[in-house]
Amino acid sequence: MNIRHQIASLYICLTWISSVANAQPISLSYGLRPGMELLFETQMDLLIEGPYSEESTRTIESRFVVLNEAQSGAWPILGVSRLKNRILEGQEIPITIENREAYQFSITSKGELRGETTERAELGTGWTPMIHFPPLPDTALPPDVRTESNLPIYVGLGESSDGRYTLIARNTGENDESVLIGAGLMNTLQLQDAPPVILTYQEHEIHFEKRSRLPSISRTSSQMKMDSPEGAFHINLTVDSQLKQANRFPLDRLPDIRQYVSTFLNYKEQLTIAGPVEEEKILQSVISFSERAPIQFLRETAKDLVLKHRYNMRFDANRRNADLAEEAPAFSGVTMQEKLVRFPLEKKKPTVLLFWALWWEPAEKALWEMEELYKTMADKKNIDCIGINLDSAKTIGQRYIENSKITLPVLWDEGYPQSGIAFDYGVHRVPTVVVINKRGKIIARDIQGEELKTFLNKL
Repeated sequence: MNIRHQIASLYICLTWISSVANAQPISLSYGLRPGMELLFETQMDLLIEGPYSEESTRTIESRFVVLNEAQSGAWPILGVSRLKNRILEGQEIPITIENREAYQFSITSKGELRGETTERAELGTGWTPMIHFPPLPDTALPPDVRTESNLPIYVGLGESSDGRYTLIARNTGENDESVLIGAGLMNTLQLQDAPPVILTYQEHEIHFEKRSRLPSISRTSSQMKMDSPEGAFHINLTVDSQLKQANRFPLDRLPDIRQYVSTFLNYKEQLTIAGPVEEEKILQSVISFSERAPIQFLRETAKDLVLKHRYNMRFDANRRNADLAEEAPAFSGVTMQEKLVRFPLEKKKPTVLLFWALWWEPAEKALWEMEELYKTMADKKNIDCIGINLDSAKTIGQRYIENSKITLPVLWDEGYPQSGIAFDYGVHRVPTVVVINKRGKIIARDIQGEELKTFLNKL
């Protein structure tokens, strides 16, 4: 797993889930009940300092429904999360498609999470902001209860590691709430094929409503360190979550809700394997589903599924059209080196486009390979190269280009993924290489390294 992916996974997925205390045993449990629908709003603030730096804030809304308790003692959970707002490097990133994520999992009364074991991968990452709180002790609390416990740290990647925590459970007697406070250190977390992550410090404060036993407000702060071949990363993450709404569905509606979620997930699976002819028929079924689903978040998520899938269909159509057209889509702009670039070029010659972003490490490596190729070809003046940066904020790529002294002309594709150069070319992923001949026609995609050099030498 590469560095960028690991940081992103820690950012989205880091959560703290407690088990039964050891030093002074206290029975812990959630106030979950069948038919309960909870709506949480979470703000996640992230600061990364290191070879790749970032300062960002995300606001996430998560809603879930608790089904009947299973024989295993775990509560089946059905829900959805959506990204409401994202600010990156001081710039608000437009969210034109809600991008809701549906998921299924179960949680025990002690806070242990389990993914649903089905043929489809139904466990997403969106659930973590709303379940990063530990459960409340069952019994009435004295003014202060202090205990030490080994608690699992779950990072959303299928692995966990124990850390030693000190917990303080406090019955405030005010505002009908109890407060659970935790702080501690964690051993080094080693994920497969990735540098070790050291959680140097983590603290929590969770306010519970006494009657409902539900967390009304929670706050988690984490300080992490990651040593990698690129250098040391220091990561500060703060997660603030607030319960916005708590409803109860009648118990007799739960079987229908479960069936509707199963139907929705089945539609998602069908769309991944459907051909062009079947796609529109399935989408019409999803539209009909969105009008009759018994709970709001399923209706909204179904509508999002249609929007996103049709958007991807446009992406695919753009790619086919660009490949078949006599001339590749034109574009222009001012590079990060403050030079004007227009394509097609005035002097007709083959051109290589590299679509890249810093959040994916292989794309960064492809940038340096293109830099080497550009310097070689610039001397010969027979082939041109242009980089297209797809990071969400221009400052991220700009800072990197300036510090690394990259000479390859690099444009920031401001509209991606809603519009822009990558959209016109049908670029779904980074790195993507597009080769255009001197007549302006696309003649190759997705070739890199020595294969690209050999191909260009033949031109």
